[in-house]
Amino acid sequence: SVHMDWHLTRWSIIEATAAGRREALAELCRMYRPAVIELARQYKLEDPEDATQDFFAHLLENEVIADANPQRGRFRAFLCATFRAFILMRRRHAAAARRAGVLNTDPLDEHVD
Repeated sequence: SVHMDWHLTRWSIIEATAAGRREALAELCRMYRPAVIELARQYKLEDPEDATQDFFAHLLENEVIADANPQRGRFRAFLCATFRAFILMRRRHAAAARRAGVLNTDPLDEHVD
């Protein structure tokens, strides 16, 4: 197993990020970015850096970070499970978009949610 650069969880930063504090988000990304990039490499993603950027955007845009809870376990477990779900969702969307492109001949029908 590859050594991951996990930090001791600082729940105050996670809570501040969930509350929308930009400096907390920057610190969270700085702390966990190397570990998430390593996860992306383990999933053999084509562009681990890009996937990591998309993942952090997803955490914030969808307020997923607010679901992190110290009573439910470690933040690293939350991050790993959330990243896995994110990658599966991306793969499903990509497959659906490919199918839509193959199956639809009308360009107005190519929009896939």
